[in-house]
This record gives sequence, structure tokens and C-alpha cells, in this order.
Amino acid sequence: MMGNRSCFHGRSFMQLAAVLSVVALAWGCGGDFSPTAPSLSTPPQFGGQSASVISGQLLSGGGAVSAAALDAAAGVSPANVANLQVTVQGTNISTSTDSDGSFLLINVPNGNVVLLIVGTGVNATVTVSNVGASQNLKVTIQFQANSAQVVSTEVEELGEFEGLLASVDTLGGSFTLQDGTTIFVESATWWDTGGDIQSLEALALAALNGQTVELEGRTVTTTEGLLLGNVVKAVIVDVEPLELELKPDKWDVGWVGSGSPGTGGSGVEARITESPYQYILPSSVEMEGPDGIVFPVATEFDGDRFEARFKKADAIGIVASAAVGDLVTITVRGTLTGGTPWELTATIEVVDEDDDDDDGNKIDPALAAQAIADIKAVIAFINGLVASGDLAANDAKPLITKLEAAIGSLEKLNGNPAIGQLGAFLNQLEAQEKTGKISAANAEVLVDMVEAIIDLLEGAD
Repeated sequence: MMGNRSCFHGRSFMQLAAVLSVVALAWGCGGDFSPTAPSLSTPPQFGGQSASVISGQLLSGGGAVSAAALDAAAGVSPANVANLQVTVQGTNISTSTDSDGSFLLINVPNGNVVLLIVGTGVNATVTVSNVGASQNLKVTIQFQANSAQVVSTEVEELGEFEGLLASVDTLGGSFTLQDGTTIFVESATWWDTGGDIQSLEALALAALNGQTVELEGRTVTTTEGLLLGNVVKAVIVDVEPLELELKPDKWDVGWVGSGSPGTGGSGVEARITESPYQYILPSSVEMEGPDGIVFPVATEFDGDRFEARFKKADAIGIVASAAVGDLVTITVRGTLTGGTPWELTATIEVVDEDDDDDDGNKIDPALAAQAIADIKAVIAFINGLVASGDLAANDAKPLITKLEAAIGSLEKLNGNPAIGQLGAFLNQLEAQEKTGKISAANAEVLVDMVEAIIDLLEGAD
């Protein structure tokens, strides 16, 4: 953003707004703004370059340069600098000076610009040289009745803003972005016709209706350090264009091993693309399986997408209770930076690479029988907790479902799927302990029992 240094010398914001020309600054090179103005559908261009702003200060008298010196000079009064008409020669870009001689010209062509200064007893011209593209050129001009000269210049780039809408203040004439930046809007502000919103009131209505609005534009800094919007483009953003892609999208119930996400192919990657992916709040993202188990994810922005990665062990936890060939829906959800929620779903196919006729992939029947007996002991312990009132029947059901799925795999002598299903049980148990559905003591007993079964099966590999 631009600094607060200005040549308006104490001019109020409302006074500044009053001198704004009805012609406003167009979006600079590389933008796609098409400002609202009579007969204009594209940004005004002058000599192939984008228009700029001249914010000036007129000082009357001979020899004196600073405002303080002029105030002390004989014959100098506010009447000498106030209510003078300043016009860009050859255009209809014109404004009048304020009480202290300050003025603002918007949409000024680039290059050498001739200004006409006209008023009671004043008829002077002055050339402002080298007005650059998309600049706020601050100039101090000293004038007498029929002559004027530029005594100082300062180049300041126009401020730019971009972000999602946080709030609108129609009484104060401003809107605030989610990063805390406040942009003031006046009658001279151009609302880009390529956007969905063309006024502050319409912007307020969109906010009231809970719509997500993406804003961008350019500003000039006032004397008070306020950001005055010259061009505003407002687009209503629909979170539905967010798209979720899973890599891989076929998950094997025998897919064991966790490791760190993103290393050695041990993680599952959820890619979220399309705007407004860039406004996703990383800390808000979570993944949920069909049984309501929520898993943590590692997140990052990578080029033109947002990535959420989670462990293979968690992936197994989602598919473990599903049968081979099932299509299972998982959910990835979160919020945008301003609090707007989003939720995406993706479907995965459950496969079992070990479920074939190759006896080399099967475990020993005696080992399977031992594991099945141990799992039934776990189920009996859970049923005992339900009977004693230490665990609700609804909370016991998903735990038992995963154990029964593991028994089904072991009956087919498929050890790896059973290990994955027992891992899903441990994930479910951890989630229930965190939410207080099962006591830490009872959860610890169950963890010890199931981990012993997993060790038994893994020792057979």
C-alpha cells in the first residue's frame, strides 16, 4: 500500500471526495477491468498506456515555495488558491481546487500533460512532464496571474488491493477486507462492469445474504491516510467450483503401513482446485470417513491448488469396514479465511489386491483361527461395557463392525486386510476416547488387546 505522505495539507476526506472528477482511474496494464462510465466498455488508454492520477497543490505568489512561507508572505490569502479550475488540456478531465489549493485529477493521460489553471484574475498553463502509467504523481505548482511552474514532484505508485469481503459500512461509505484493509467508496469510484456488484449498497446486500465476495482494485491515499477506491471489481464467489481429486482413488483394504504423508508414496493426497482455493484456511481442513471418524491432515498450497494429505493408515481406517468392490464416499471440509464453510466429497473404490487364488498371499489357518478367537474376546469385552453402562450401544456398534470385518477377512485367510481393519478399529477407538464416549482406562485395555492381535498377524509376514 502507499504511504501517508500527501500534498493536500490538512484537507478533510469529505472535501477530497467532493473534488473527485466523475471520470475515475481505469485499471492498469495487465488487468481486466472495464469501468462503469458512459460509452466506455474497456479501460481508457492513452498512447497505449494506462491512465494515472495527478494529486496537486497550487501555491500562489512569487518566489515562495513552501506553504508555510506562502502563509507568511504579503498578499497571499486562501482566495488566491481556492476555487480555481484545473483542466487537462485537450480533455474533459477537470476539477476545482479546495481552500488550500489542493486538487485531484483522475484518469490523466500519460506523458507530458498540460494543465490549464483558470479563475478570477488567473489564466495560466503549466506542463507536468513524464506522467507515468498507473502512477499517482504528486506535484506542487507555483502560479501567478498568467504564469505557473512545477516546483516539486513525487512519484507514488497507486495502491492495489485484493481479498475477500469481511464487512460493509454503508453509513461510513466503506468496505473492509478479511485482512483488515478498509477501502472507502465515493460517487467517483468506478465499479467494474465485469464484476457482479456495481454499488456499495449491492455489496452490503451480498454480505447480508451470506455470499462470498472477492474484491480487487486500486486506491489513492488521502491526507488522513485513508484508502480511497478508484476502481473496484466485485465478484460473487461460489464455493461450489472447488473440486476435490484424490490420489490414489482406489484403495486396497490390505494397504498397510503409515509413514509420514507425502514421503515414499505413503500418503493419500486430496487436491482442491478452482477458485477460491487460495482462500482456504489450512488449519480448518479435516477429513471424515463414512463412520464419522475425523482424521488430521497435512496441508499446503502448491501452485494452482490446495493439497491436503493424510496417512495410509487413516485411509485404511476409512475403507476397512467396506467390502471389496464398494464405492465409499469420504468428505474433506474446512472454511475460507473469512469463515465461509465449504465441504467436498469424493468417491473411492475399495479393492483387495490380496484377495485372489494365489495361496502365497494367504496366512496359516491355525494363525487365523487364533486371531479370530482373540478378536471375539475383544467383542465380548465391548459388549460387557455396554451391559455395565460404560459404553453406549450406538458407540459400540462401529467398533464391533470393524472387528467383524477383520474376522471376515481372517476367515478367508487374508491377513493384510484384517490388519487394516484392526487399524480402523484403533482409529475409531481413539476418536471416541477424545470425545469422552469411552473412558481412558477402558480404551487402554482395548488398545492392548487389539495391538497384540496385530503383532500376531504381522509376525506371520
